[in-house]
Amino acid sequence: MNSNKQRLGTTFILVIVAVLSITMGATTYIRYQVQHKQAVEDITEKGRSFSTFISLIISDAILSSDFLLMNQYMKELANVQDVVFGTIAIGDEINLTSYLNNKNEYVKKYKSKSFSETIKNIKNDNDIVTLEYPVVSNENNARVIVGISTKRAAEISNEYLVRQLIESIIIMVILSLAIYFVFRNKTLKPIRELVTSFKKVEHGTLDSKAPVASSKELAELGDSFNQMTKALLSSQQEKVQALAEIISANEQLEAATKAKSAFLANMSHEIRTPLTAIVGFGQALLDEQSESIDRDDAIYSIIRNGKHLQHIINDILDLSKIEAEKLEIEELPVSLFELLHDVSLLIEIQGREKGLSTYINHRYPLPKTIYSDPVRIKQILINLCNNAIKFTESGSVSVDVAYDKFNNKIKFDVIDTGIGLDQEQQQKIFEAFSQADSSTTRKYGGTGLGLSLSKQLANMLGGDITVESKPGEGSKFSISISAGEKELEFVHRQTAVHSVPPSKDTVSDVLLDGHVLLAEDVPDNQVLISLYIKRMGLSVTVVNNGKEAIEAVNENDFDLVFMDMQMPIMGGVEAVEILRSQNFNKPIIALTANAMKDDKDKCLIAGCQDFLTKPIDTTNFKNLLRHYLKTKDTRLDEAKLVLPNIDVRDEEMFNLTKIFVSRLPDIIKNINETFDNRELLKLKELIHDLKGTAGSFGYPKLSSICQDIQVEIFNTCKNSNSCELTDSENGEIVDSISDLIDELNATIKLVLRSWDERYSNAS
Repeated sequence: MNSNKQRLGTTFILVIVAVLSITMGATTYIRYQVQHKQAVEDITEKGRSFSTFISLIISDAILSSDFLLMNQYMKELANVQDVVFGTIAIGDEINLTSYLNNKNEYVKKYKSKSFSETIKNIKNDNDIVTLEYPVVSNENNARVIVGISTKRAAEISNEYLVRQLIESIIIMVILSLAIYFVFRNKTLKPIRELVTSFKKVEHGTLDSKAPVASSKELAELGDSFNQMTKALLSSQQEKVQALAEIISANEQLEAATKAKSAFLANMSHEIRTPLTAIVGFGQALLDEQSESIDRDDAIYSIIRNGKHLQHIINDILDLSKIEAEKLEIEELPVSLFELLHDVSLLIEIQGREKGLSTYINHRYPLPKTIYSDPVRIKQILINLCNNAIKFTESGSVSVDVAYDKFNNKIKFDVIDTGIGLDQEQQQKIFEAFSQADSSTTRKYGGTGLGLSLSKQLANMLGGDITVESKPGEGSKFSISISAGEKELEFVHRQTAVHSVPPSKDTVSDVLLDGHVLLAEDVPDNQVLISLYIKRMGLSVTVVNNGKEAIEAVNENDFDLVFMDMQMPIMGGVEAVEILRSQNFNKPIIALTANAMKDDKDKCLIAGCQDFLTKPIDTTNFKNLLRHYLKTKDTRLDEAKLVLPNIDVRDEEMFNLTKIFVSRLPDIIKNINETFDNRELLKLKELIHDLKGTAGSFGYPKLSSICQDIQVEIFNTCKNSNSCELTDSENGEIVDSISDLIDELNATIKLVLRSWDERYSNAS
């Protein structure tokens, strides 16, 4: 601080003293002038009174020339204080009588040889006041003239001035001190306290409060200071909180980084495991020396591991879509009981493999139809049921279903008797990339995405997922979703809902008519998609990029185009835009591995009618073809129902199909023997294998019969804890399965005969 700066109190008192000094000085000067004038008036007043009196009575003396009387009147002037001279004169020259105070200093100063000259000199002095009054009733214009000295008025005024100065000084001192004390208490003291508060703030005491002053301005200043300290304190608290949040976020980031690192390591394992099986079995199938390998088992293993890998990738993509706010939720009418039936089939099969009891409890009344996204509901339920079965070694897994009429929500409780979760684990399981602990990952596998994804999907469906669990006692995961805004129809019967076998895809037996162009740059995809197209009775032309697609369309007539979006030379989007600009108005279906909404929008904007993602779902693929293309006029004949159209030029596919057909006699023999021995579980496995293989090689009739047998086996196992098939207890089912196996025998004979008739020469 600069020591040369004066204190506010000193400056203020100096200003007050200066102001008071000027004010009091001016006041004293004015009063002095007034007093001086008053003193002059008082001094001259006696002379004026005496002169007036003489002018009134001297008239007779003048008329009678009584100079003695006139001299006597003049001598009376000696009794009047401050009179210097007096005379009775006629005109300017004649003095009838006169008086001169020889003791007066002015007479001594101006006395001359003649009286008139002396009087004249005295009159010229500034301190002499000359009074003239005409004599009353005098025709000679006689006048009484008196000269009075005002010097004493200055003395009187000076005495008054000294007295006034002393009084002013006393008053000024008293006023200055009074004003200073008031200023100090009312202003300086609050300011000093405010300065003290500022210093406290400077040293970090942000909760310091300024005193509330009595003056408005200082009160406002104090309030402003208090508001400032409040803001600073709030800002500091926010900074502390922000710092704490940053530290917490950093800790969470580190934890998330560790979780993601662990997730990536686990994901690497989860992806490599099915890839190992896919690549290994694929190579084994190509190895001619691997005669010991069961080719059907190898193919099933490849399909099973491929679907598992696809499931992992779909979970990652779905989570990415949610984080990018790209995931779309549909609101469609959903048959609640059909959805539960599909889930029931899944958990029954999986639970049976682990020896678990699985069932679904319906808490009536339940809506027959709800309005939501069936794919996402099923995805959530399957995720949670898969988890329940995975972490349950013995006991049961059940799904309780109820309707919450107060919140218009469907509630699913997935309950298991598995390993359970402690409180800490329950806090972590819904985080992405996390599982209960590292030992869970090592023992049970998994990516740690399922629960996080399911919870976010439940939120998007207008609900949530919560968990109740105890270690060693099992868990209950409660899912709630909105039932939709439309009016609901309820089922009130307190009866079990039996599984309804899925309807046969009779349309799969129908051929389509048309010529399809496939633009795809990956050779393996060309072969696979061409096979799908040919199985629908269609002819197909394959090109490698968008440029070739445009050339092909200009040279041939196509009924539909499948266009891959990412190809060398020219991509699909550009090719579609050019085709549309050339007025090509036939359907164009986009094929792409990019499943984001933006990718779909780009394809549709370019001119595509529809959109298929890779890997291709055969059901969606067939449905699209049926939607855009016409069916042939005739149904397949009996042979075509069991025999696919095979391009003999595709040597690899032809040889694989030939091997499958050659194994059919052994397969049906095993099926017949297993049924005769009533070995239901083994029969289920054989039928399951045949159904999948027949479908893969294009034999829909075989797959359809196997599907019917599976339904009968499922119903038998559902109603029997031992899953045993006895003629006495299951007579109707035995007859039904027997009829289906007879139909399967006949169909296989037809397949073998048709193969020999059509392809014996090709062999």
